Amino acid sequence: MFFALAGTIDPAFGDPIAVNATVAWTRDERIYITISDSLALEPGDLLTFTSRGKPIATGEVARAYDRELALATLTSGSLKKEKRLERVRILVERPPMRAPALLRIGVPSAQRQNLLFSCPGLVIRPPLPDSLYRSEVGSERSYRLVRMGVADAPWPDTLHLRLFDDPADEEIALERGHLDVAIFWPGELSTHLRQDPKWRDFSYGNRPRGVVAARAIDNSGPGDSTMWVPDWAALYALNRDLFRGDLDPWHREPLTTNSNLRVRADSGTHYNVDPALPGSRTMERFLNRVPYSKPARTVRLSYVDAPASAPPANVTPIFTVRCPIVGAPELRRYVSALGAGVLADMLVCGPKDRP
Repeated sequence: MFFALAGTIDPAFGDPIAVNATVAWTRDERIYITISDSLALEPGDLLTFTSRGKPIATGEVARAYDRELALATLTSGSLKKEKRLERVRILVERPPMRAPALLRIGVPSAQRQNLLFSCPGLVIRPPLPDSLYRSEVGSERSYRLVRMGVADAPWPDTLHLRLFDDPADEEIALERGHLDVAIFWPGELSTHLRQDPKWRDFSYGNRPRGVVAARAIDNSGPGDSTMWVPDWAALYALNRDLFRGDLDPWHREPLTTNSNLRVRADSGTHYNVDPALPGSRTMERFLNRVPYSKPARTVRLSYVDAPASAPPANVTPIFTVRCPIVGAPELRRYVSALGAGVLADMLVCGPKDRP
């Protein structure tokens, strides 16, 4: 049984509107809807079925599958008497955003490092200004942040943050429903979660600090990063293959959209990665895996703990840092309202002996 819907959804709409979709199959109170716009329907959306301008049934979107299919359940009325379902229209209403009383968030612990940096002096910073959240250390493995005032965004009354030494353990807790949202360092999120239809449409939280930068050292003379033209193929391949695309390119080169980049053979560049980086050897092996006959220059790659918007002038910025923010499908709109970048910025790195 099929019927068509016209129009598209504005994520910020208030009044009921139509959406581009078609009912592929119905049974009892269940309605499966195929969607031409992958962002058209979300769990919790309220549906009103109309015929000849009159409402005949209401429903609610229960799940969205694989970007193209949604399951809705009827809450009142019926479509059984409608012989020509192609004439039935559906109006969609997105209910007001309501903050949950509690949001459970998984975060990396101070013991967890990634290829770019370690974070031995990890500090959890409340996400709102003016001390709207009071921090309470629940234990060595968790924090509680209790909201003390009214915020513009729909922040919950309590944030419960659990620290994980192993990203695999954090993923397991997320899949088992022990977490609502999980924050990962770049490159950590497994292929399984990245490809699973339930989790793959995750958000990225851009961190305001941290830049992957390079400085060229000309073997025939003084180093001068302003005269260096980066080998973007090698650097974007590094991001794609080692960091799984989690880094954000500083320079919006056309190559960023090419998924088949390969390091150029005999490029004449030898990469030296700052040994202070936890993944320096892995990154060096990757960048230098293509043999060269006569290197024209050496390029020093490093991670600079500086504002992403204002890196040092003596280096060439290559990437800024993004953290995958993964949550259940029904929480994606909520995470977007809070701001994925705000969540990622809750993790403040520093030396272990920082005050």
